[in-house]
Amino acid sequence: MSEGSRTGPLRRGVDATDRSRVAAVLGVVVADADAALVLDPRGRAFQRLEWQGDSALDAVLALHRWGDPACCADRRLEDLVSDAVLAPAAVNAGLPDLLDWPAGPERLADTVETCVGAGWHVGAQAAATVVRRLVHDAVDVVEVGPRPELADRAAALRCDGLGPPAHVGAYVCELSAADHAYARDDLADADEGRLSDVRALLLDGERVLQVAEDLGWLPGCGGPPRHVLDHVQARVGLVAVTAGLEAGVLEAGRLW
Repeated sequence: MSEGSRTGPLRRGVDATDRSRVAAVLGVVVADADAALVLDPRGRAFQRLEWQGDSALDAVLALHRWGDPACCADRRLEDLVSDAVLAPAAVNAGLPDLLDWPAGPERLADTVETCVGAGWHVGAQAAATVVRRLVHDAVDVVEVGPRPELADRAAALRCDGLGPPAHVGAYVCELSAADHAYARDDLADADEGRLSDVRALLLDGERVLQVAEDLGWLPGCGGPPRHVLDHVQARVGLVAVTAGLEAGVLEAGRLW
């Protein structure tokens, strides 16, 4: 790969060989447009998919940590998705061999998130497969699907049991808000900064609580706003854990 090739025109498509090469590393077949962004990680479209993939990665790992609490119990979720972790993980998975030009550690970390975003466009199980292949091999695709057997662990929507489901729900809400912003026609050309601003507005606690009140989601416990917001996030987390990540994203989508 030529270092100077990154200054040429952006890749616009893929052929059967490209498609096969990307699938061999990611473990899933992704859309051609997304595969092109994996192969040539430049430009606004790449940045947008990386931005969406960042939220998908967090949500998949949050569900994994719920389903397997002993795994990485001594590590924060943020520690699993830092550039310092993602860049060497990309190398170990053979991701650099796919790229049209040599990428440094920061761009490799970004490309991992883009790969997860490409998988998320296929579905939750595809995203989990990419996360397993590229980031954390303890992730299992069943963790993003329906798991009604965990209802007894997630059903603690009491005031004293909100922590775990609210933690998951916060990341699922972030992914749902990212999906909403990513898909908006008026933001089709927006960069990641603008997308982040819109997502922040959607996730604003006061706004979320107002919509949740209109939906009849508030518990009526009389707690402070932060505690009531935990109830809302825990509701979303409960759906994601027991009915699957895609169902949780749809449930959170009612807030937007």
